[in-house]
Parts: sequence; structure tokens; C-alpha cells
Amino acid sequence: VVTSVEDLVAATAIDIPAQSLIEQLTTVAAIDLAESEPAVSSVGLLTSGQTEVFASGSSVYVFDGHAGMLAAPEMPVIADWPAMAIWMPPVTEVARVDMAAVGGEPAASLRAVGQFEGTLLNRFAVGEQDGFLRAVVQQRADGHGVVVLETQGDTLAVVGSLGGIAADEQLYAARIVDDRAYFVTFRFTDPL
Repeated sequence: VVTSVEDLVAATAIDIPAQSLIEQLTTVAAIDLAESEPAVSSVGLLTSGQTEVFASGSSVYVFDGHAGMLAAPEMPVIADWPAMAIWMPPVTEVARVDMAAVGGEPAASLRAVGQFEGTLLNRFAVGEQDGFLRAVVQQRADGHGVVVLETQGDTLAVVGSLGGIAADEQLYAARIVDDRAYFVTFRFTDPL
């Protein structure tokens, strides 16, 4: 089934942000493929970094990872010194879009947003169980870890984390199945 772009996001529903890190519009759409004229419901998200998507039985999660960036310090700089900058750690923003049918029509709605320190390993390293979203992340200080988020109102809050997993190793793959996380790692040792 082919549908026009105008059906997905109306021009009046698109915001153009001021010059910033925003680089793209990511659209999550629910489409009823059973109809000859498909009904469409969509949510538009302004994203800027490495975007990954994970879908559970009832929700779609969009992860937007930002590499570490330079930011001006929040303290005054001594006169005539060049502007100082500090390195900020990588951060990933995550949005939960619930997918449902309302009155026989598809419905996509933005449920909650949040963020965590680090970047998502990949879209396969995510799992949802019993209302908790678990994600394997790469963290600057701790190597790799697992972050657990829970929807609290309209916020995806970090309610738990475990760092220091495979700190001196390369993490090739990770999967979260039910209540377990599986990791494939490799440690390279210089033979000299």
C-alpha cells in the first residue's frame, strides 16, 4: 500500500528549530494496511544523532545518541583568557511512542521521553519486560553497562544501572532476553 507523505505529517505539524544540533525529523507512523485508503496516525520527533529504533508489542522506542561535545563551563572566565570548554559525556535521549487502535483506527501517541548517559550499543541490545526498558550502553568511564528505565508519567526515568561490564574488552554483541543479558566480548592483548 502506498500513501502520500502529506498523509503522514501535515506541514503545520512540523517545527523548524533554531540553529542547533537538530538535524532530522524522525516519524513514527501507525498505518492500517487492511484498508484500501489507509488510516495513518504519526508522531514526529526532532533528532540529531545516531538514531536507533526498538519495537515491543505495544510501543516503539526511538533512541537518539549524541556524541560527547564541547560546552562552555558555567563559571566565569578570567578576562583575556580564551574561552574555556569542557568535554561533556555522550548522552542518549529516548522517546516512547505507544501504538494502539482507537475506534478501529490506528493511533500513535508520544507517551514519555527521557535520557541516560552513554550511547546505545545497537537496536538489538534492548529489551522490555514487566514495564521496564533495559538497554546495553557504552559509557565513557565504565566501559559498558546496562541502564534500566521505567515510564513514570510522561518521563522515562532511569531506575537502575550497572556499569563496568567488559571494561577492558571490546563488546561485539549483546542481547536481552526475558530477565537475562548476554554479552559477546573479546580482549585483545599485544603479544609483545
